[in-house]
Amino acid sequence: MSKNSILVSHIYAFKPTTMYLLPSLLSFALLTHAVALPSLHPRHDNCTNDCTTNPIYLLPQVRYSSIIIYSTPAHLAVSSATIEFNLLNSVDRSVNVSCVGYSSSQQSSGAFFAFPYSIPCTVPGTSGPITAANFSFTLWDRTLQINETWACDEDNYLGVGTKTLELVCETLRYQNPNWTTPGDIYSSESASCSPYSTYSEVNVTQLD
Repeated sequence: MSKNSILVSHIYAFKPTTMYLLPSLLSFALLTHAVALPSLHPRHDNCTNDCTTNPIYLLPQVRYSSIIIYSTPAHLAVSSATIEFNLLNSVDRSVNVSCVGYSSSQQSSGAFFAFPYSIPCTVPGTSGPITAANFSFTLWDRTLQINETWACDEDNYLGVGTKTLELVCETLRYQNPNWTTPGDIYSSESASCSPYSTYSEVNVTQLD
């Protein structure tokens, strides 16, 4: 082992109510969690049926990561977490909505995204029916809620989907045994989750 570093690595499988510690033999390898996604119905010229009948949100690549760095035993130099994914709606599968959320200023990796708050997504400036989207995420229970609005013919709709993410993540911890100078890395902790593909059923409300 190098005199300059001590590395402790674990891989965690996050479930809705339980955290399982996996063997450290899988260190430095991200596990891929794949699910079978339902097929999308073809879009009709008149999209009213797709707007109201069993739409789904597809989430092909949900990614989560975090980093915490201390430059001294008491100074938190870096603290941030990111969740990002692309959102596809069966109402119009050609519209690829981009969603990215950030959390910061936490002293432990489990404290990010502690409560839900609305995070806007980026909807491409196209002529499609999707008009707006936002989401919220809480890390402690892995709950992702997605809200999207769209227009079909003369009507506007709101779709709400909620999904519990079964993330598979690797956490790396570093402690500098020879630390003497403030400004150098004293310790760090990073978490990285395998890209996770899933989908969510959608509850639809007509707005007008």
